[in-house]
This record gives sequence, C-alpha cells and structure tokens, in this order.
Amino acid sequence: MQNNKKDIETKFQNKIQKYCAIEERCEFDVKKKLSQWGVTENFSRSIITDLIKNKFLDEERFAKMFCEVKFRTRKWGRIKIIHELKRKYISEINIHNGLTVINKSDYIETLKESLQKKSESIKEIHPLKKKQKIVNFLLQRGFESNLIWDYIDIYK
Repeated sequence: MQNNKKDIETKFQNKIQKYCAIEERCEFDVKKKLSQWGVTENFSRSIITDLIKNKFLDEERFAKMFCEVKFRTRKWGRIKIIHELKRKYISEINIHNGLTVINKSDYIETLKESLQKKSESIKEIHPLKKKQKIVNFLLQRGFESNLIWDYIDIYK
C-alpha cells in the first residue's frame, strides 16, 4: 500500500515538473492544476516546495517573463500587466522586478504605435468621439491615462 502511494506521488511530481518545464508558471497556476488533478492540499504544498527548491518555480522569473511576453506580443500596458499579476497572487516586489524588463522608450513607442493604428482604424468623423474611442481602447490595453493624454493630440 505504501509503495503504491509513493508511485502515485512520484507520478504527480513528474507530471507537474513537465508542466512547469513547458513554460514559466507561478504558484497560483500550479496549485490550480494540482487541484484539478485531485491532489490533496498537504501533498500540493510538498510538491510546490520541491518545485521551488529545484528551480522549476520562481515567482520573480515568472513575473519577468509574463511582463515581457504580454508587453511584446499582446501590446499590453503596465496597468493591465500589474492587474493580471495580482490576480495570480504575485508579490508587489516581484511585480516591480518584472516590470523592469520593459524598456521605457519601447513602452512609449508601443503606446504611440497602438495609438496610431487605432486612430487609422476608426471611421468616426467627429474628432472628440474619435479621440474618446482611442482613449478607451488604450485604457483597456492598460496604458496610463496621463501618457495617453500626453500623446493623443499627435494623431488626430
């Protein structure tokens, strides 16, 4: 009986290690996956401790990768990135460290590009309505309102 339990534990550990090796994961994602697999809370904590010890899980590394990917591929702003990291229970210090991978000039350039593309795609003729649509779009993308207003008048 004890040997069978050990085999099951080893199976779950190997399975979750593969899950973490595929892409960066955070503790929240791993806990959620283990729960879906029906792993008990105590065993789940043991697995997570082991994953951290063996460098399969690293919240700071996850935050940096998350920020980089969401900014580069999805063109998200800092506010949306922060919000999503908080939803995954990433600590404030790791969120701050993660955001350091976003270059300030690249960030402004991405904001300008998003602003210009949206401006060109909107068919609205009334200038104030068009401006409001652009602002709403960029706010949904997670860009800071003060930055949006700093650059909005460039692309009328």
